[in-house]
Amino acid sequence: MIFSSKGGQHEENIIIAAINRTRVHRTII
Repeated sequence: MIFSSKGGQHEENIIIAAINRTRVHRTII
C-alpha cells in the first residue's frame, strides 16, 4: 500500500490515457 502509491498512480494515469486515446480514436472514426 505504501510503496504502491507512486507506481500505482503512474499506472492509473497510463490506463486513463489509453482509455482517452481509444475514445478519441473512436470519435474521430
